[in-house]
Amino acid sequence: MLVPFQASDIPYAVHLEASIGKGFVKAWSYETYQAALQDPNYCLLKTESQSGFIIFYRTSQVVVDLKRIIVAKPGSGHGTLLIRDGILWARDSGYQKMTLDVLHQNVRAQKLYIKFGFNERHRGFEPAMQNILIYMDRSL
Repeated sequence: MLVPFQASDIPYAVHLEASIGKGFVKAWSYETYQAALQDPNYCLLKTESQSGFIIFYRTSQVVVDLKRIIVAKPGSGHGTLLIRDGILWARDSGYQKMTLDVLHQNVRAQKLYIKFGFNERHRGFEPAMQNILIYMDRSL
């Protein structure tokens, strides 16, 4: 079950991202988390056990973008639970579509997203990241 992320969760989230090491995305700073918590378009959620966090960005009344997933123990199945619960949260919140992007070399995440019904829409080069992103979506 997902619960709202609080300002008091920021130090743990920053620590968690730093402890995972260099992954596929750049770790957010304390200030970035603070700004996201203050932005009404962001929705930061966590598991009750703090085994992970999931962050969404509302792009419209009916579309929500999955921005990031942070899992305390990659490979433990918590990412699968976060995606499942995130989809349920979005559906229950009235969204009709979920979008995301994933780096082309992150095959593990791509497989997880496909398992949950996401479809590739297109690929594009992201100059800031110097990498290719795969854009995916699914109906809710």
